[in-house]
Amino acid sequence: MTAAVGRRDWNADIIAGLVDDLEPLWDELCSSIEDDLEEKSETMDDILSRALDLIETELEASPRASEILSQALDCRSAAILAETEVLCEKFHEELGTLRIDALSGIGTSLIGQAMESSYRACNMEYGNKSDRRRKDIISGAISRRDVFPKYMRDFRARLNTSADDLQDGLQGLLRKHLRIFGATLDLIRDENVATESEENPELRRCLEVELAWAREQLERMEEVMTS
Repeated sequence: MTAAVGRRDWNADIIAGLVDDLEPLWDELCSSIEDDLEEKSETMDDILSRALDLIETELEASPRASEILSQALDCRSAAILAETEVLCEKFHEELGTLRIDALSGIGTSLIGQAMESSYRACNMEYGNKSDRRRKDIISGAISRRDVFPKYMRDFRARLNTSADDLQDGLQGLLRKHLRIFGATLDLIRDENVATESEENPELRRCLEVELAWAREQLERMEEVMTS
């Protein structure tokens, strides 16, 4: 940034005008992101709720298995939602930092980096009519065709990195917790084979069918929630 000359700081004036133009676009972007995150959260909650209802309905003949699976899914659901909240908070913090970098003219900001050479040129201007020359340098930099493409490339790269990190984190935690729940299914199946194979083979076969169904639903949940 160049120092203000007299009562005018052309850098600050021009960047303030840029911010006025860009802030509505930023607000629109943030609103779109919030809507998308809310939709994903509602979808996740809906899928988990429907899975719990299906377990209770389909395993009515095996109340013990139903109770264990319901408790396990409740536990996994709570963990998923808690970890999702942490990931979303981190994303919002990164979004807040990006806003500062995108809508300010400090040297380390995106605008500052895009106009670094112009700032240096301004700092070399002294003497008579230097204020006018500084204004011309900054105005010329803003009108250059390469400034905003670079600014937008840097902005998109930062935003995409944060969005990809959020998506990877969400998919990772969903896979982890759904696989833990799958291990619970396997434990119930193995216990059923050991305890019911001789005493009640019909109940064993019935429960095996229901647990196979539950495993199929679990795989469908993972596919939907991590796509």
